[in-house]
Amino acid sequence: MSNYRSRPKGNYIQEASWQELYMLTKCWKNGLDEIRELYESIFRAEHELFEDEVVEFLRKLKKVRYAVFNAAKDVLESEKPKYIWKYN
Repeated sequence: MSNYRSRPKGNYIQEASWQELYMLTKCWKNGLDEIRELYESIFRAEHELFEDEVVEFLRKLKKVRYAVFNAAKDVLESEKPKYIWKYN
């Protein structure tokens, strides 16, 4: 597994000058900014895919509802004459 430390091993933090620590901190900040930019682009791509999937789900749901209501309507209409003759 890789080691992601950008500072030398040992007592570097305790022995380094303020300028060296500042440069190390800038390096951490730059790496963090790059990760944030990458994370935002991944988030946006996944959000776009999720939105497409939700829209497709709603389209399919509408078709299923239409089919179920038509089937129920057909059943009720086919049963209607039987009930009319039964009670007359």
